Formats: sequence, structure tokens, C-alpha cells
Amino acid sequence: MKRLVITAVALFFIMYSGTLWAVEDNLDKSARNLESVIMGMLKGIDRTLTKSASVIGKLGPSNLETRRVLKECRLGRSYVIDCAFIDDKGVIKVIEPDRYKNSEGIDISYQDAVKEILKTREPVMSDLIDSVEGIKSVDFKVPVFSEKKEFLGCVSMLTRIEEMIKFAAVQVEAGRGVKTWVMQKDGLIIYETDHSQIGLNLFSDPLYKGYPELVELGRRMVKEASGQGTYTFLINGTQKVVRKDAAWRTLSFYGKEWVLVAYQQEK
Repeated sequence: MKRLVITAVALFFIMYSGTLWAVEDNLDKSARNLESVIMGMLKGIDRTLTKSASVIGKLGPSNLETRRVLKECRLGRSYVIDCAFIDDKGVIKVIEPDRYKNSEGIDISYQDAVKEILKTREPVMSDLIDSVEGIKSVDFKVPVFSEKKEFLGCVSMLTRIEEMIKFAAVQVEAGRGVKTWVMQKDGLIIYETDHSQIGLNLFSDPLYKGYPELVELGRRMVKEASGQGTYTFLINGTQKVVRKDAAWRTLSFYGKEWVLVAYQQEK
């Protein structure tokens, strides 16, 4: 009888361990896939902007071809708000599409990403900003140089980052039973399957104050490039609290970092 009890306990432990390993493996693979898909999209943005910057640098930003080049930057990317050429003083000189033409002539040199590229003359990605177009967005910028290597300004691609990440997240979540979220290193959530959390800060918003495990895990995510953890939080769209398992990866691009999270909640 004693042997049967020990065997049953051992069997339960093996089954539990196997289930836990399967969950962790699924989450880790999902986080890696999310990183891969998003990075692929970001590299595509880099290729497009680098090519556009090269063409504008050769022709000169005042050339009529500049508008055509900026129009082509947007092709195939529904999440792009606009593309622009910004001069070496931080002034928007040319912008497409035409509905944002009233932004031409606006000085945006006060924006952190603009300050950075004017100083470093290296590609930059902004944090989530309130753009002059009145939209919460993330901006990608690549420097423009003349054939004589003179710095002329930069090419900019303004994006609805929530839409861009969602395009990647839907692919990763399908068939895996996982959900995803993405945050900046300052704790600002720029994407969540539960859209009501987008724009909240994990470390300061009142919603999270009653869930110290989640906040502590978030601080681990900021410090550690990858890992796994468990926390309790609300089921999306309800007031019921459940345990959630998560795995994360840190994505680096243009000098910025995002924390990419795949999570699975108890049923």
C-alpha cells in the first residue's frame, strides 16, 4: 500500500512537471516568435528608410522626387501615419500623405528623438509620443547625407505602433493559447491583447497597485534580458483574479529596448 502511495505521488509529480515544462516551453517559444516577427518588421522599416535617405541625399531634399520617395515609404504598411523629410534644424520640410501638409514648416526640434538624431546623426526610434498630427505614435528616423557627406537632416516614418505590434502578435497568439504585451523600459505599455491597458504604466498606474507580484515581475523584466515568471492579475475584461505564467524577451533596435511578453492565464 505504501509503495502504491509513493508511486501515485511520483506519477503526479511527473505529470505536473511535464505540464509545467510544456507551458514554459510554449511561452518561451511564443516570446521568441514575437521577437522574430517584430524584428523582421523593424528591419523592413530600416531598409525602406535607409534607401529613401540615400535617394533624397543624392537628389537633394528640394527635388520634386522627394515627395514620390516619401509616398513609397508608406506602401504596404497600413500602420504608417506619414513619412517626412526633416531638415538639419528640426523643421518638417516635406510630408506625405497630403492630408498632413499643414505640418510642413513646423519646428519639432524639441522632440527627444529629433534632438538625438541632430546630435548623433545616427538612426533613432522614439518612445511613444503625442505627435504634431495629434496621434500617439512611435517615430523612426534615419539621417540623410549629401553625396559630399554633408548632414542634411533625416527621413522620418511615424507609426501607429499599437497596430504594427498587433499585426505581429496575432500571428504569434494564433493556435498557441497565449496572449502578449509589449512595454518600454520605463514601464509604459505600448501593446496589450487587452487593449484597455495600452498607454498605462505598469509601475505607476493605480490599476496595478494591488498586484505587487506583477509589478515586481515587471521590474525583473526591465533588468533581465529574458526569463520567466508567475503573477496574479485580472482575467482580461473581467474582475476575476487568476494566476498567469509569462516569458519575456528584450528587443533592441535603433538604441531603444522593448520588453516582449507572452503569457498564459489559468482557465
